[in-house]
Amino acid sequence: MSRSRKTLLIILLMILAISAAVFFAMKPLIGKGFGDRVQAREGLILQNGEKVEISCLRSQLVYIDDDTYVILIKTPDSERHSFIIPVTGYTSGMVSSLTDTGEDDGTVSIRGTVVQTTDELRTRVADTYSDKAQNYLPVIRESYDEYIEEGYYTQEEIDLIISTLEHRASDEGHLEVMENMTDYTISAYDTTPFVIARIIAAIAGFITVIVLIYALLGIKIKGKHLALGTVILILTAVLAAAFILRKDIATMMSLKEYAPGLYMARMSHDYKLDEIIGYEATSESEVLNAVSQELFFHVPLSVNLDTFGCSSFSATTPDGTHILGRNFDLTPTSGTVIYATPENGYRSIGVCDMSVVNLAGEDAVSDVDSAIGRLYCRAFPYITFDGMNEAGLGISILSISDDPSHPDTDKPDIYMLTAIRAILDTCADVDEAVTLLDSYDVHSMAFMNYHLFITDRNGDSVVAEWIENEMNIIRTTYVTNFYLSDPDAPHDCDRYDRLEEVLGEKNGILTIDEAMTLLSEAAQYDDSSVATRWSCVYDLDNFRLYIVSGRDWNNVYEITPDSF
Repeated sequence: MSRSRKTLLIILLMILAISAAVFFAMKPLIGKGFGDRVQAREGLILQNGEKVEISCLRSQLVYIDDDTYVILIKTPDSERHSFIIPVTGYTSGMVSSLTDTGEDDGTVSIRGTVVQTTDELRTRVADTYSDKAQNYLPVIRESYDEYIEEGYYTQEEIDLIISTLEHRASDEGHLEVMENMTDYTISAYDTTPFVIARIIAAIAGFITVIVLIYALLGIKIKGKHLALGTVILILTAVLAAAFILRKDIATMMSLKEYAPGLYMARMSHDYKLDEIIGYEATSESEVLNAVSQELFFHVPLSVNLDTFGCSSFSATTPDGTHILGRNFDLTPTSGTVIYATPENGYRSIGVCDMSVVNLAGEDAVSDVDSAIGRLYCRAFPYITFDGMNEAGLGISILSISDDPSHPDTDKPDIYMLTAIRAILDTCADVDEAVTLLDSYDVHSMAFMNYHLFITDRNGDSVVAEWIENEMNIIRTTYVTNFYLSDPDAPHDCDRYDRLEEVLGEKNGILTIDEAMTLLSEAAQYDDSSVATRWSCVYDLDNFRLYIVSGRDWNNVYEITPDSF
């Protein structure tokens, strides 16, 4: 064997060894239980540099600022928190650092490294506590009688709240927060880089093995024959991969910008709805982790959910066509209109919020039509916020300022956005949609409750909402962002009043243009905060969407399956 061939073999073996070392070294930094799994409800002592996974209830995790949270621990014999664990470095996109398992009021698992708590951090947390208490006190005092009359709190409860806030705003409370903070801080980290490193190591190792085999074979095989065989092998592998992934590639290549702030894509691939439902995910993190495993070879996806407003209504046109009107109100984002074509389900057209997967907004990781956006678009069926199917059923989701709903019966679990996808794919009318929802424990999104507006081309329209974890069905033709289960409950929503006024005057009969005008009158306009990002009129009888992006009412885009 020549000297150059020996050198090549040694280099290949070294690359293989390095690739294997990286692959196996990264695994403990990715999976759950990589270090000490600690229940934060109990006392604990950690050492600097330790890598831990610390668990707590969602209610124990308190937001301080964009980079800092704290975990509040209260022992049974203490009225207030006994100690406070700071958490730094967490952002809403770090799915692998913050995972809501849906237990109790939501169990949060944070993965990170133990570091020393700094004096600056102690002061910042204590100052935030004091500032929040000082801001809340006048609001609580002003609404004291109202809270008691409306039954939100008893007099004893609201007196305790005021007493607690007064203590937090005082110098004594400020000092207590600083003293009760642990000497250690959890510096959270995202596991995505470690997953990517493992993938690169695996690919490098695989290529090295192939080259090593060929190098060994080359001892007895002529060079030109070896080169020809290599080319044939590579071409065969590429063609085989292209054939197997042809539908996924078609989905990714279909993504395009249709109008400013509005994109389009055709979902030609198998997005594995039955498998995703089978995970019984109860939170956005669990859903995207399921999607990651089924569609992305376990590569983590980031998630970022924010509060949104929205308005929806149903009406009939003068020629008898049934329509669904919808405003989607959110902080700055972009929408993508998707056309889903499942093999064993109804075709559907819907609109997805790109900020959910960090492809829009201030924290965007990339552009929608970038390579990353095209890869992510295979998950778009699971972030559809409104849509219709070819059977003539329409649906939209709207938020309610209340605690999230997490039913706990012996029914299987389903996340609300997954339920929307299941309804669009499998339900022909309102009754079928309600039956589907009733067969699951439906879990709301993020940190709020939500209700669903569902309508069909038979003229039936309902709102499904969950109160005390039980589903209520209300027959109505319009809805915004408060519960409808109690018809006598007061509300303060001009958008709702405008929908009620116009639909009443018109007896529920509107042209497409009048429906779009009504959406403009119910729109929100604060660009720096929550504002209307897209407005849709779904023609349920003709499987046609009319959409306006960013309140540009002069440009109404008409979208049909042929548009994709």
